[in-house]
Amino acid sequence: AFNARINVKLADWASITVSGSRRTPGFGTLEQRINSRSREEINQFDIAGNFQMGKFFPAKWGIEIPVYLTYGQRIVKPQYNPLESDVEMVNYLQEFETPHIRDSIKNSVMDFSEQKSISFNNIRHVRVAKQPQAGNNPDKGAPGVSSAPKTHPWDIANFSLSYSYTQTYSHNATVESRWQTGHRGALNYSYTFTNKPIEFFKNAKKKNIITAVNFNPLPKQIGFSIQGDRQFEENQIRQTAGIQVIKPTYFKNFLVTRNYNLRWDLTKGLSFNYTAT
Repeated sequence: AFNARINVKLADWASITVSGSRRTPGFGTLEQRINSRSREEINQFDIAGNFQMGKFFPAKWGIEIPVYLTYGQRIVKPQYNPLESDVEMVNYLQEFETPHIRDSIKNSVMDFSEQKSISFNNIRHVRVAKQPQAGNNPDKGAPGVSSAPKTHPWDIANFSLSYSYTQTYSHNATVESRWQTGHRGALNYSYTFTNKPIEFFKNAKKKNIITAVNFNPLPKQIGFSIQGDRQFEENQIRQTAGIQVIKPTYFKNFLVTRNYNLRWDLTKGLSFNYTAT
C-alpha cells in the first residue's frame, strides 16, 4: 500500500494538487487479524486545481474570476465474488473460456466511481483606486496619493456571480450505472451607504436629550441574493436474476431561493435589521 501527494504552485495564478493511493488484498495493521484485513484492491487518485483567471486581464480592470476544478476516480476490485462471498474471483473467472467474457465480468463486479466538477466562485469586478497623474502632484518625482473611487448603488462592483457543475458516475455489482449531475448558480448584490446621520442640534451650546436627537435618512446596507439549484439522477439496477427487464429510475429537482436583507441605523443608538427569504 502507498499514499502519494504532490502540490504545485504557479506563482499567484494557480495551485494544483495531485494525490493517489493504492491498497492490495491482505493489507492491515499489525493488530488486525487475517480475516479482518482488506479483501479488495483499492486504487484512488484525485486532482484539484485553483486558478485565478482574472490575472490574464489588466490590473486596472479589477476583474476577479476564481476557477476551481476537480477530478477523481476510485476503483475497488474485490478479491471474492460479491454475489458469492466464499468464491474467489480467480476461481470464478476460470469457469469462462473467452477473455472478453472475463473482462466483462471483472468490470461488472468492480466498484467504480468517477467525480468531476468545475466551479466559478464569486466572479466580480473590484473597485480599483485611481492613480493621480504626474502633473497633479506638486512634488515632482514623489509618488502621488491614490484616490478611492466613488461608489453608487448601481455599480457593477456591487454584484457577484457564482456557478458550479458536478457530475458523478458509478457502478458496482448491483448497480449497472448511476449518473448524478448538479447545476448551481447564484447572483448576489450588496451595497453599503457611507452617509452620516443628520444632527439637528449639532451646534447647540447646551447638550441635553433634545440636542442629541439625530436621524439617518438612508439605510446602512442593502442586499439580495438569488440561488438556483438543479439536481438530476439516473439509476439503473443490474439484472442479476430473472427475465423481467428492470427499468431505470429518475430523480429531478429544481429549487430557486431568494434572500433579502436590509440594515438601517435609524439613529446612532437605534438599528433596524430585516431579513426575508
